Amino acid sequence: MLAVYDETEILRDYIEGELREATAKATEETARETTERVEKDTAKNMLREGLSIEQVIRCLPGLTVEDVQEIQRQMHQAE
Repeated sequence: MLAVYDETEILRDYIEGELREATAKATEETARETTERVEKDTAKNMLREGLSIEQVIRCLPGLTVEDVQEIQRQMHQAE
């Protein structure tokens, strides 16, 4: 009887650990995606205000030159 309890407890602990790990990973991914979206929106606003790509990148180091150029290209296509 004790062995069954121990196995059940081990399995429960394992499942709880897997759940914690999956939750942490999902939370981290969501935070990364949100930060990226906010930075891109901010870059778009900065470009609308007339700042250069270089100025945007200095203010938003999470974006690359290519990211900002793509944002700028999309803005011109939308006009």
